[in-house]
Amino acid sequence: NCSGALALLATVVIAGLGFRSYARGRRLELQVEIARQVQSELLPSQTQDFDPLRLATVYRPAEQVSGDFYDVFRAGDSIAIVMGDVSGKGVPAALVMGVIHGAVRSSAWSESTSAHERESAQLNLLLCEKGSASRYASMFWCYYEPLTRRLGYVNAGHHPPLLVGERGHGIEVVRLDVGGPVLGLLPEARYEQARCDVRPGDVLVLYSDGLIEATNPAGEE
Repeated sequence: NCSGALALLATVVIAGLGFRSYARGRRLELQVEIARQVQSELLPSQTQDFDPLRLATVYRPAEQVSGDFYDVFRAGDSIAIVMGDVSGKGVPAALVMGVIHGAVRSSAWSESTSAHERESAQLNLLLCEKGSASRYASMFWCYYEPLTRRLGYVNAGHHPPLLVGERGHGIEVVRLDVGGPVLGLLPEARYEQARCDVRPGDVLVLYSDGLIEATNPAGEE
């Protein structure tokens, strides 16, 4: 009876420890799920109207939360388009993504070329001061002016988007690669805005490294 009681006591203790570990795991899962919901709500609704632009998106995070992000919103008479990728994965990358998202939405970067370049440098400085060398971000942000059909952009170390359209007797593909280095590594970095004409029927393709680093069954990118 004594041996049985000790065995029962040991079982209860082990079960109690396991339950506490299980409870902590469940709380962590719940917190990550809340973070996922918050992050998904930051992304633009696919039902929003951005006339005269038509928007099509695919977003598949590698984990429940991700450092990849995009945004589309109206900024005065222009339409702003943003895509970025924070280094790393999971909750830490998602937190930095939230900081960048807020800074992009709250600044007046689409007012002029100089404002765009200035805000790019300010955002870079913010990430350098508040982040760490292991947390940096690439970002492409641009604004389209429907009246002039002009696109102003800064590419901060992101994979160059492609502007595809009919020119002359064929299809022309322009890589939008003007800008500067990634955000959050070089405090003194400077950024340059470039502008290009957009014609009816043109397609702007933006993507993250999740696309170009995807592999086939043989492990080839």
